[in-house]
Amino acid sequence: MSPKASNRIARLIRTLWHSRLHQLAARCRLTIDRRARVALRVTQQMPVPLPRVRQRRPAPILPPRDHLVLLREGTAYARLLGHEIALAPPVEWHAAETGDVTQLLKFHLHYLEYCEGLPDAHFIAVVDDWIANNPPFQPGYWRDSWSSYTLSLRCVVLMQQLARRWSRLAEDFRRRVSDSLIAQIEFLRRNLETDIGGNHLIKNIKALLWAGAFFEGPRADEWTAVGEKMLRAAMEEQILSDGMHFERSAAYHAQVFGDVLECYSVLPTNSVMAAKLIPTMASMASALRQLTHPDGFVSLFNDGGLRMSYLPFELLDAHARLVTVASEAPPSTTVLRDAGYYGIRTDRSFVLIDAGPIGPDYLPAHGHGDVLAFEWTVDGKRVIVDTGVFEYAVGPRRARSRSTAAHNTVTLDDQDQAEFWSSFRVGRRPHATVERCEVDAEELRLVGSHDGYAWMAGGPVHRRQFTVSSTRVAVEDQVVGGKGQQVTGRLLLHPTFTITESVESLLLTDGSITLRFSCSCPYTINASAAWFPDFGVEVPTLQLLLHYGAAPCASHFVLEVSDASDKGVDDTLVTAG
Repeated sequence: MSPKASNRIARLIRTLWHSRLHQLAARCRLTIDRRARVALRVTQQMPVPLPRVRQRRPAPILPPRDHLVLLREGTAYARLLGHEIALAPPVEWHAAETGDVTQLLKFHLHYLEYCEGLPDAHFIAVVDDWIANNPPFQPGYWRDSWSSYTLSLRCVVLMQQLARRWSRLAEDFRRRVSDSLIAQIEFLRRNLETDIGGNHLIKNIKALLWAGAFFEGPRADEWTAVGEKMLRAAMEEQILSDGMHFERSAAYHAQVFGDVLECYSVLPTNSVMAAKLIPTMASMASALRQLTHPDGFVSLFNDGGLRMSYLPFELLDAHARLVTVASEAPPSTTVLRDAGYYGIRTDRSFVLIDAGPIGPDYLPAHGHGDVLAFEWTVDGKRVIVDTGVFEYAVGPRRARSRSTAAHNTVTLDDQDQAEFWSSFRVGRRPHATVERCEVDAEELRLVGSHDGYAWMAGGPVHRRQFTVSSTRVAVEDQVVGGKGQQVTGRLLLHPTFTITESVESLLLTDGSITLRFSCSCPYTINASAAWFPDFGVEVPTLQLLLHYGAAPCASHFVLEVSDASDKGVDDTLVTAG
């Protein structure tokens, strides 16, 4: 066996080692079942008797996503991941996955979330076209149109839109959609994503609960019972004691919080499960406030985007309406110990530090190499930013967004803290430790370390100390151990900022905010860096590279808000691109 093949096998073993047996068993069962149904040409079975649509149908609690639709010259277009897709039937539901057409783009097309912004005539045409051209059990059906995740989102959208438009829709159309919904929910019941778990399973649960509230009859009651049982277990497993979703992405936390709100909205108010959700939703709301920047968008740590979910204020408003609680301001300090997020918020700035694991060991799919990285907003504007995510398809942008070199932390020989591969796989992963954390309204002091590089010669460990106030971020880095690996610190700037170099220091400015940067080591400027604030969006920006030297070593840097008039002479301006 070649060394390359041996390394791949070892990496696969390191990846599977953390999986749970029931996950692997579920994946095997689903894989066999999916292919067997295509080979045997199985047809979808409908329950007898058919569930009936209730007279009182649950209504949406969150605003329609009108921004996903563009109407131009009588044609509707879906705005998805930076693309515009014509919705004039026949819609190209099954385009080949080549070039810009990724599986994620096809997922978004099949979600039908853009239907929330369509006029009735377009809505009817698109939904009828989807039903006619997406029968179950076609080759590859589980990859997009009948993926349990895609199906879960689509079913809730369709039920909510039927409820909103009911009196304006013809009876035969309502029957077609209702029959399709029953078939999809029956399929989902047999194909729950227990092999993946996490936010996928929450989506499955929400679809079951909404179907149980939208329809009536014995089978609808069954959907509700299964949904409630699974929701109880999922909340216990997936919501940490500090209120954060266990995948530790702020964007996915917002998404799951929205799902939990929608689950609560269709549960009977006197149910035991509804009562259990009230304190859970309160802690999730608190975590969301702590992870939201002053610009109103969430942190970009780990997978996600600024607009991937509903906006924080939309979710918090819905929460306040559902349980009749007063709105709250974000706290001055962020201490989410289980999630590993720490920060300080003042009238001038907000700093958020990631000092926790990249995700649950058996589900690290959305984790990045960002241990001991930070984000900084000053006067309402992001200054030091997390790279974000452009796409989920395998390729250089996906690899870049997950890499440690894309984050505001330290690399050794430009290697990653975790062993990332494919789109979502992780072999070896780091263990983070917060050695000390002292935070109040005036200052945050945090010391943390991780062993993500301990597999290298000399067993190096990265240790970082933060001292943060309203206008200053000071960082001391130390690599303990190691054998000559080149140590590099990195800082990614928001694209509106330029760098002015002078003999004495650097000034980072966007015209209204100026920061002075100083460090104890040589530095270079990467003028070809990129920021991915949302899926499908790439913005050129600047990245500072701090060359600490060979491990073991230590260095430090300081970023401080400065008077804009503090510029020196003989400056050299550096911009992105």
